[in-house]
Amino acid sequence: MKYLGEDFRSVVIFAYTYNFKQMSRTINSILFLLIFCSGLLSCEKEFSAEEGGLFGGGGATGGTAKFTLNGAPGDCSPLTMSGVYKAGVALDQSNTILITANVTAIGDYTISTANINGVAFTDAGVFTSLGTQVISLTGSGTPSAAGSFNFNVGSAYCSFAVPFLAGNGGTGAAVYTFNGGTGNCTSPVIGGTFTAGTALTASNTIRIGVNVTTAGSYTVTTNNVNGVTFTGSGTFSATGPANITLTSLDTPAAAGTFSYKPGSNGCAFSITYATGTGGGGAGSGSALFTFNGGTGNCASPAIGGTYTAGTALTASNTIVLGVNVTTPGTYSLTTNSSNGVTFSGTGSFAAAGPATISLSSTNTGLAQGTFSYRPGTNGCAFSIAFQPAATGNGDFLKATLAGVAYQFNNNLAGTLDNATLPSSLQVVGDLSSPGTGADNMQILFYNSTGTISSGSFSPPSATNLIRAVAISYFDNSGAEWFLTSGTVTLTLTSTTSATATFSGTLSKLDSNQQPTAFTKALTAGSLKITL
Repeated sequence: MKYLGEDFRSVVIFAYTYNFKQMSRTINSILFLLIFCSGLLSCEKEFSAEEGGLFGGGGATGGTAKFTLNGAPGDCSPLTMSGVYKAGVALDQSNTILITANVTAIGDYTISTANINGVAFTDAGVFTSLGTQVISLTGSGTPSAAGSFNFNVGSAYCSFAVPFLAGNGGTGAAVYTFNGGTGNCTSPVIGGTFTAGTALTASNTIRIGVNVTTAGSYTVTTNNVNGVTFTGSGTFSATGPANITLTSLDTPAAAGTFSYKPGSNGCAFSITYATGTGGGGAGSGSALFTFNGGTGNCASPAIGGTYTAGTALTASNTIVLGVNVTTPGTYSLTTNSSNGVTFSGTGSFAAAGPATISLSSTNTGLAQGTFSYRPGTNGCAFSIAFQPAATGNGDFLKATLAGVAYQFNNNLAGTLDNATLPSSLQVVGDLSSPGTGADNMQILFYNSTGTISSGSFSPPSATNLIRAVAISYFDNSGAEWFLTSGTVTLTLTSTTSATATFSGTLSKLDSNQQPTAFTKALTAGSLKITL
């Protein structure tokens, strides 16, 4: 509170003397030291051409062994090729090329091809004997295109060609082509009902014919269109005609006809989604829409009113959720029932684009705690924190900050001291609703020349040091907001109970307890406390 002036120092000391909870917080700055250390160690060893030490022919060799490749400088001979080579399918340990070498000096060796068409072949080992030896080159990488590509092995190289088959956009050992090629699928069989806003199930299938040239496993995925991706996997036990079945559990966003293609080289098929209702939730209506936050947590729900266990909700208890409308029309939505409460809302959208839905309830929460709600099966989730049931004395501390209603009824306590000067009335409460936001609010009335009595109190200032009120609000980030302007009207009933109403402007304090340009409007503040 340095901005209150040096004359207010006694008031600050007084506040701390009375253990006013967290009246000001010390913000610790943590300094991070980043030490960047970099080094580069490179070693080179040159070999003779016989040893393959120079890069050449697109490949490289290294090591202490001396050898020549059979077939050099022409085709590698003999040559054994294993594995499936298909555009778009990554090579693995099964993709090997066996070539032979004539070893003239034993030792270790490394040998490789250049990277061509997205793949390369390498081997490393030790020759322990002279004469004819086998080198097993293992492929790595993902072929980018179909066709035949030539690879040169080592620097004193021999060469070999690898024919890459046309890919099918999937993974697995199987090689196949779609009926229809890369054009439209030939007579796809589409099963199930496809409705906008309604999640697909196992009954929503697309069966596509293929021709298998190499038996084996497969996994294929389509592009994502209208919020839906179809996938399929399985095994072809034989070559020839076969079928692939694609399914999805996604939720289509809108009505209409959309095109899908399994992989980059698959055939295309179309799905027509019928007009759905209720945004895909447990509701009805002609509108189509998605919630801001999808099926996860709602994005910035606006929660109005107070929620107390045992107290019936009213029209002021509203939940406003953002949506994006794709098809205007009517809607009717209902949430799940939790803690004895169900929220619902009806209305209509006149146009597509951003909009809001307002939900309300007149049910009574059964218990205190935080409970989750979701409008329909495909709505976003929001939480409501029900504060404890009102005690016999009905004490409370609440305020609306920047348009959001807060309750500070947890650990609510008040203390009146009119026996010594300066006199004081302290009220402190922790957050009880909503589930996120401020952690507490603290109010201190004081009078340095007399007792605390009913009437109006203003924030302390250079001209108001004798009889004033200090209000601090701490948000969940730990920032402090202080009442810098406004009025608090206090009603003191003998020495056993007090009520007050207050409003004004809260200013955010910096680490030096100085007010910043950031402010919050404080409205509808009130309290009742038993002393």
